[in-house]
Amino acid sequence: MTAQINNNGDTMETLIDQHLAILEATKTLIQAMRNAAPNGRNYQTHSDLSEFDRDVRQHLSDCSNIQDYADRTLVDALAIQRQ
Repeated sequence: MTAQINNNGDTMETLIDQHLAILEATKTLIQAMRNAAPNGRNYQTHSDLSEFDRDVRQHLSDCSNIQDYADRTLVDALAIQRQ
């Protein structure tokens, strides 16, 4: 649900600034996660390579969830701006 601008609430600028802060933080987080993505060379001594596959799938899912949240935040910020 998109926040509604009214006399008793935050200003449009405040709400948009909050959303922009979230977008910047998610951008930074996603980049850090890309840098820390599971890499096969770090799993060489594991006898069960399915652990690597599991970790890669989980990592990609986590990145996707964060990107989805960022996308929803952007849509919400644009809706606030249109009020």
